[in-house]
Amino acid sequence: MKYLPVVLIISTLFIFSCDNDQTTPGPISTETLLEELISLERLSYFPDNKYRTVQFSSYDRRSTVSGRPGWFSNSDGFGAEPVPGFLETLTEPDSTGIGEYLVCDIRGPGAIVRTWTARINGELDVYLDNKNKPVYSGNAEKFLWNTAWALDTDNDSSFLESVFRQNDACYFPIPFSKGCRIVWRGDINQLHFYHIQMRLYNDNTEIRSFSRDDIDNAAGLIEKIAGIFNYPGSEISVNGKVVSGELVIPAGEAGIVDTLSGTWQITRLAFRIKSGEINTGLRKNILNIFFDDSSIPQVHTPLGDFFGAAPGINPYSSLPFTVNENGLMICRFPMPFEQKALIMIENRSDEDMHLLYSCRFENYEWIEGRSMHFRAKWRIDREMTASNVDIQDIPYILVKGKGRFVGVAAFIKNPSSVPSSWGNWWGEGDEKIFVDDDISPSVFGTGSEDYFNYSWSSSALFDHMYCGQPRNDGPANRGFVTNYRYQVIDDIVFNSGFAFFMELCHHGIVHDFDYGRICYYYAPPETFDDNMRISDADIGMQSMPNWDAPGKYLGSSGYEFIEAEDIVSLYPADRLFYDYLWSGGRAFFNTFSSKGDSFELRFSISEAGEKSVQLTLAHTPLSGKVKIYIKGLEEQTAVEADLKSDYRILSRNHSLRRTELQPGNYSVIIENLEDGTNRVGVDFIWI
Repeated sequence: MKYLPVVLIISTLFIFSCDNDQTTPGPISTETLLEELISLERLSYFPDNKYRTVQFSSYDRRSTVSGRPGWFSNSDGFGAEPVPGFLETLTEPDSTGIGEYLVCDIRGPGAIVRTWTARINGELDVYLDNKNKPVYSGNAEKFLWNTAWALDTDNDSSFLESVFRQNDACYFPIPFSKGCRIVWRGDINQLHFYHIQMRLYNDNTEIRSFSRDDIDNAAGLIEKIAGIFNYPGSEISVNGKVVSGELVIPAGEAGIVDTLSGTWQITRLAFRIKSGEINTGLRKNILNIFFDDSSIPQVHTPLGDFFGAAPGINPYSSLPFTVNENGLMICRFPMPFEQKALIMIENRSDEDMHLLYSCRFENYEWIEGRSMHFRAKWRIDREMTASNVDIQDIPYILVKGKGRFVGVAAFIKNPSSVPSSWGNWWGEGDEKIFVDDDISPSVFGTGSEDYFNYSWSSSALFDHMYCGQPRNDGPANRGFVTNYRYQVIDDIVFNSGFAFFMELCHHGIVHDFDYGRICYYYAPPETFDDNMRISDADIGMQSMPNWDAPGKYLGSSGYEFIEAEDIVSLYPADRLFYDYLWSGGRAFFNTFSSKGDSFELRFSISEAGEKSVQLTLAHTPLSGKVKIYIKGLEEQTAVEADLKSDYRILSRNHSLRRTELQPGNYSVIIENLEDGTNRVGVDFIWI
């Protein structure tokens, strides 16, 4: 490999300092924990106030230790579990089915830092510091989804809800000095999914417990947090230096950025591919960053995957990362070094790569024994068989030594032929995180999407400061899917070791399944992990196989499928578009020119009965709102759908309202609701 000297764009970033994690005296409080919600620099220091992060959840209690029966059990909140998903049954269910169950009983100082639910019935009682009166007693779902709003009983504003809730999770911290006891009252036979993530501090840690006045007293800080969450990176530090420029790396060669010398922290690192095939360049150019003459790069990952939205450019915005539609990718995780940093890019593609780059670096106080280097490690398993029979634990990362885990992104290729989420869902498996000398996980989850802060195998695209799904091709969860979760206030500190596994449990059996992932953590030089150097086979371009017809399984069983192109013979053939997204590799597209325009898709019914009619439609940047209904039965069946996709083409399912149909011929009408043009693509109809 030949190395060429190059220049890199590194632009500005902003950093918040924290606090109790560094050198500021004073107790931990609601306010200091709120500051940590926007503090990235604190993550590079091993904490003085040591804590252990644990999670209380409704995971299946038959799962105890790896290798023993029940390790892959999956009854974790659906109701009527063989073993209740709680620490203890306090009161057996009464004649109405209501019982009392212990969620947790912590003795000592700590803090709640994250809550989540995918729907839970019943009520929660939350007691702090061994007090007889709970700080909260009421609806369980409200507390887990909207903690600050639930606690602020005098405030009717939804502002608090919008600040701290991120999809199905909430990040409002609740500190306690002596203990926390949480009791759930509800019907164990109904849904009761929950996560409550906590920090457990050393006994001598000084903590000022939460009170309801904390919310009003922190109003200004909460507004600041809301502003940053709306525009991450909007405040620019003026105390740094910027290196930026353009870089051409010939095929098969590598470029080295000018070495940064001294004690600094990189606070903003940005790249954009200026020319060349972008998807290839993002996967086949390897980003390596060496700190302080390390013989192994602390950052070793494909360039695009480093920013958590691969494959390709998938725009999103979070606290540590932003990916823009124009291809600009920004990292705001601080990367400190004591003496030297070297940024290198290996071009393993067959074409020259032209990059724009920017790097901003700022002053940093390197504290011996506490300061740590940033690490990002990527791996992929290709051509796997995902299964609901041969379930396995996929290693995300295994680390020996001390450090702080701060997040992960997962990159899934799911070539299932089933078009429904109940059937093509890839993430039925749970996260299992072992810290230090754990035999059983400190964090045991209830499903892959639950770890990433959503639920019910949703195909919706979303992005928040700590979690998101910037890519999901569809229909349902078929195709390429990307999830991320960045753990800032819910970071995991480890003293001697860390192991992150995610169960791979699919609804069906799917071959040629790929599972990529990248883990981010901070650690001193002596800490090491199990990652190997990326091979050329790892970064071979992924392709999605065509599916000849939708598979009939679970949620799609009992349906007849009719390809749109088979029932639109009156339309010209040039309206067929070809792509792996579509069943049979093609879909029918029609462009409306004015409001009220429509076209029809004909089908027949052979047996009378109440029928479910669905359409699998394209969502595109050129699409808009439509009304869909069965001709002659508009009032009974009509639904409206917005087919607009901000960036890429997606495949999504849309259901009409169920109605009774007699044997005969029918037509589905798709009507334009936009004032102007509207591009509508139909893959197939389900009957």
